[in-house]
Amino acid sequence: PAAWWPCLRRCVIESVLPVLKINNACQNALIVVFVLVLCFLCSTMKNFNFYHLFANGADASNFIASEQDFVYQFNLVGISAHNTKAKVVAFSIEETHPHFLLYGTDDQCLDFKEMYKRSSLRHISSTRGSSDGVNLNLEMYLIEDESYLRNVAAYVIVQPTKDGKPVMFYDYLWGSGSMYFRDKQHRPI
Repeated sequence: PAAWWPCLRRCVIESVLPVLKINNACQNALIVVFVLVLCFLCSTMKNFNFYHLFANGADASNFIASEQDFVYQFNLVGISAHNTKAKVVAFSIEETHPHFLLYGTDDQCLDFKEMYKRSSLRHISSTRGSSDGVNLNLEMYLIEDESYLRNVAAYVIVQPTKDGKPVMFYDYLWGSGSMYFRDKQHRPI
């Protein structure tokens, strides 16, 4: 932006040009090249963010019908993360719907969402003969502040205990709670 120009110009004139011993005639050309390179580098930098990805539990149904479905969905989390380069910070696979805390670029997280949904519905269709009756309407929200980030992280990890299951979040097999709240000997910490 134009507001950067005086600051960049001064930085280049005071820091770079004396070292290079460039005469005044070449200074402006070098400054323009330097600013163009800097602008190019800034435009290629990716913006990484946290996202809350989930399917609304009230609208979801028939997502998990067997332990085989849990195993498939659990493995699909890693496969989707690997293929899209999105980072899965926390997750929980519930009988009715999944929850994720993702970190990555907009494109990486959107690709994760689409791959996870597409692969889930394909699996359900192949194992049950149809994916009719399965509502997997995934929603994804950008997390814009630290308070919301903390709330989503806690919510995703403790989600298995919210439905009245007789399990602690650190014992739940189909989520990331045990990775955060168990030691190497698998004891709660």
